[in-house]
Amino acid sequence: MERPYILHMFTPGRQMSPFDINMAADAGYQLVVPYAEVGLEAITGLTQDTIFSRGPKGVARTGIFIGGRDALLAADMLARSVAAMVKPFVVSVMADPSGAYTTAAAMVACTEAALARQGRSLAGQRVVVLGGTGPVGRIAGVIAAQAGAQVLLSSRNGLHAASVAAQETAVRFGVSLDGVSGEDLAAVRRSLATADIVLACAAAGVQVVSADDLAVAT
Repeated sequence: MERPYILHMFTPGRQMSPFDINMAADAGYQLVVPYAEVGLEAITGLTQDTIFSRGPKGVARTGIFIGGRDALLAADMLARSVAAMVKPFVVSVMADPSGAYTTAAAMVACTEAALARQGRSLAGQRVVVLGGTGPVGRIAGVIAAQAGAQVLLSSRNGLHAASVAAQETAVRFGVSLDGVSGEDLAAVRRSLATADIVLACAAAGVQVVSADDLAVAT
């Protein structure tokens, strides 16, 4: 009998996102097992319980997913999980807190495709990320910065909140990021006035920029 495909889903939150569980089931996993309130310190033990119980053949049908809402913590949990594996007991492990990694990657990829049609790239572009302190905004900023863009993370909570988020994210991922205030319409328009590219990364249903606001962009 073939062993089932199993996905172990770890989140530091009180519950795993139904969105992520649905995606796992639709991807073909036969068993989807969520674990809530998982701290960084628990990752090594959980990972090794996952890999050693299935054997070298079973690990090919085993995966680990890391969710939550904190993009930086998810990156640390991912690194801790990978470090806990011992060859040949190695499973696929992925992190996507609040869809941050996949959504941000798709957003930046679409931006790069649009620039390529104009014979340009992200290198040297000034990118303003509205909603830049959330998980999607932070990771979109990181990916854009890795591609050579000058990135500003904007926050409705003002310059201090934006600068703190930019600094801690830049340190974690080894890129250069700056913060900019988005606490009111005037602040948003000041940042847009010098932007080449604007990425809107606020929560679903929240409008952070209007057509009139974009009209002030270069």
